[in-house]
Amino acid sequence: MAQGKYEEWLEKDNLILLEAWARSGFTDEEIAKRIGIAVNTLYSWRKKYKKIDNALKKGKEYCDLHVESALYRKALGYDYEEVTRELKKNSETGEMEMVETKRVKKHVPPDRTAQIFWLKNRNPRNWKDRQCSDYEEELLISKNVLENEKLVVEIEKKKAEVNKIKGVAEEIEDLTEIEEAIYGKES
Repeated sequence: MAQGKYEEWLEKDNLILLEAWARSGFTDEEIAKRIGIAVNTLYSWRKKYKKIDNALKKGKEYCDLHVESALYRKALGYDYEEVTRELKKNSETGEMEMVETKRVKKHVPPDRTAQIFWLKNRNPRNWKDRQCSDYEEELLISKNVLENEKLVVEIEKKKAEVNKIKGVAEEIEDLTEIEEAIYGKES
C-alpha cells in the first residue's frame, strides 16, 4: 500500500464517491476492497480522518432512513395505485406505444411481524420477549441453583437411607445365619 493513499480519498470527488458507495449499500469490507485497502485500514482512516468517516456515515444514514421508512410503512399498512400498461398500436401514428389500460387502488394491510420487529428494536424495555430486570434474572438463576443444590442434598440423603437399609438387611442375614448355626435349620 502506498504511503499517503488516504490523501486522495480526502479530496471532494472521492468523498462523494465514498458516500455514494455507502448509500448504495456497500459494506465497509466492500468499500475497502474498492479502494484497494484492508478493511482494518479503512477503520483506521475513519478514526483518523473525520471527512472520510462523515462521508461514509452520511451515505449509510441515507440507506438506513429508507429502510426504516419502508419498515414503518409495512408495520402500519399503506395504500397505493397499481397501474397496468400494455403495448398498443397508436391509431394516429401507427407506432407501438405503452398505454395505460387500468388503474386500481390497493391496500397493503399492517404487517404484524414488522410491528413486533419495530417495537422490540425501538422500545426494547417494554417489548422484549421476556420482561424482567437484571436483578430478577439473577434471582431466577440463584433460585434454580439453590433448587438444584437442594435436590443433590436430598439424593445424598436417600442414598444414605438405602445404604442403611442394605446394612440392616445384611445384619439380619448374618443373625439368621448365626441363629441357624446355633439352633439348626427348622424343617
